[in-house]
Formats: sequence, structure tokens, C-alpha cells
Amino acid sequence: MGAEGGGGGITSVEVITLMEKAKFYTSLCLGTTAIISVFAFLFLIPFVVDPAISTIMSDYDPNPVTCIAVSYTYAEGLRNCSWSSCREGCTTAALRCHLILVNYTRVPFSEWGNRTIDSVVWDVGDTKFFINTEGCGYPPRVNCSVFAKQYGLKNLMKPFPCYYSRTYPEMVVARYSWEDNLKHLVLSLIVPNVLFGVSIGVLSYWYCPSCNRACNKKTYVDKYPTKEEIAGHVARMGESRNANRVLVGRPEGKRLLGRPKRRWQDNIKMDLREVGYDARDCINLAQDRDRWQDYVRAAMNLQVL
Repeated sequence: MGAEGGGGGITSVEVITLMEKAKFYTSLCLGTTAIISVFAFLFLIPFVVDPAISTIMSDYDPNPVTCIAVSYTYAEGLRNCSWSSCREGCTTAALRCHLILVNYTRVPFSEWGNRTIDSVVWDVGDTKFFINTEGCGYPPRVNCSVFAKQYGLKNLMKPFPCYYSRTYPEMVVARYSWEDNLKHLVLSLIVPNVLFGVSIGVLSYWYCPSCNRACNKKTYVDKYPTKEEIAGHVARMGESRNANRVLVGRPEGKRLLGRPKRRWQDNIKMDLREVGYDARDCINLAQDRDRWQDYVRAAMNLQVL
């Protein structure tokens, strides 16, 4: 009868089992996310964070000024490539390099108009010209062949917009955007660290008792076992124990008139009925410790919800 009456309770227990499985797989995903976030952040430091900080420190003028390329050289070999205006790849040595020298004037390119290069006094001459602050990048964003055709070869002595550094006036770049630079820096710092922090925080809350105690003050329910756990322990005692006799025994004599008071055992049976179990044989059910604990957890989850 107990097994049949507990049919509905089995469903609730299975729900608890599914929740535990979901917690396990969620924990697995969170742990993987935390590890990936660490490696992603370490990867972004040299490729995004460091160039973005260097760009901020260089303090480029956001308004493009006027430049002309006065020299272009294509070279090969480590000896000939001590620097490069454009390099595809930032971690390898430059075996092939495009060397472009420019003159620039602080006259805004938007105001250049019909001026000729002979009528302008150049503020800085024969200075190195870079595609960006680092002078390197990765395709498709950085294509050195296209860069060389755009600013060298047949386009020498032709005015074009460029950006100079107010901190290092001899540094000139072809590409600069304060908004994009700041966006990439913020995303590189926030996204991996937030993912790592959230993942570690949830895992610590679930699996670190000391962290849980530090964050939350224990209530009465946290400190002491529930009435269902105590009842299961008492029900498994032998008949010779007084606590067991009090739980399962029936007092002799007549009871007082009036409505019977709700007993401790009645509360336990009500909780078991909430999870779909016929609580008439709860004493026998308590003899199976594991099965009793499943019903206790199911009842406690219902109380929390």
C-alpha cells in the first residue's frame, strides 16, 4: 500500500533528481566558462588591451591632419626590417616589411582644399608612418598589400588624412578612432572578468560551505535538522527506546473533550502528502534511510518554493 500510495511522491523525487542533474551540468558549464574566461583574458592582453592602452597614452589628435608619403621601400630579411609600417601578425619577427616615411602638417585635412605641397610648411618631415599604433594586425582587418598600394607606390606625394600623436609628435598612424579603441578596451576588460566572477561566485555559493557561511547568517532551519529528519531517526530506533515509544505508542485512558490538538506526527504526514505520498505508513517508510531522505528533500523544496 505504501509503495502504491507513494506513486505521486516518486514523481516529486524524480523532479529533485533532475534538479540535481541540472545543477551538475550547470556547474560543469560554469567551470568551463571560468577557465575559458581566464585564457581569453590572457589572450586579449597582448592583442587588445596593451595596444588600446598604448593608443590612449599616445593621445592622438582625433581630427585628421594632412600627410604626404615621401618615401616607400619594400624590404625582406631581419636585417632590413628593423621596423615596419605594416606587419601581418604581431608575435612573429618581420621577414617582409613595408617602410613608408611621411611629412605632415597640422593643417586639418578637411581644410586642405586646393593647396599645393610646395606652399605648406611641414611640421614634421621624414617620420615613420604606421597602419596603427602597434604597426601590425591580423587579416582581414590588416592587409599590408592593400595598405602599401594605398599610401605608397603610385600615391607618393599625394595628400591624405592621418593622425599624429600629441605625446610623441614623430608617431603618425593611418587609422585611429577614440570610440572604437575605448569600446575594445572596455569589452576586453569587462566581459571575461564578469563571466569569471559570476561563474566562480555561483560555484562558491553552491559548493563552498565557508563562503556560504560568510555571506549568509544561518537561520534556525540551517543550524538544526528538520522535524522530518528527526522523525526518521526516531522511527529507526528500537522499540526499547523511549523516544520511539513516544512517537509510535498510544497513551491509555480517555482523552479530554474537544478538538484534538495537532501533533508533531500530524505535521510530518501533512508534509509528506504535499509531495504526493500516502503518509499512513510513514513509520515503515522511515526505515529506508535513503528513500526517506528523498521525500524529506522534496518536502523541504516545496516549503522553500
